[in-house]
Amino acid sequence: MSDYKGVFDSADKVVVGPIFQARDDVDESITPKIVAAATKHINVGAFDNFEELIENCKLIIGDYNVVVVMGAGKSYLWAREMAKMIL
Repeated sequence: MSDYKGVFDSADKVVVGPIFQARDDVDESITPKIVAAATKHINVGAFDNFEELIENCKLIIGDYNVVVVMGAGKSYLWAREMAKMIL
């Protein structure tokens, strides 16, 4: 977790979405809120489900924003929904 500290310092806003289970066993002690807190970013949000994440992003994405989506699993769905909001 300590590796997350400062990684998003140049971003205006950071949004941490649901955690995707890949090949590893699920570690339920790691949540979006814990990852968000580990970043130490001053403007970070954490969301446990896709719908909540998209609703929040509708409120913060505006003209001339640059949105970067990083992740695994269904993060491509987040990117598609966010692109619809901007276009």
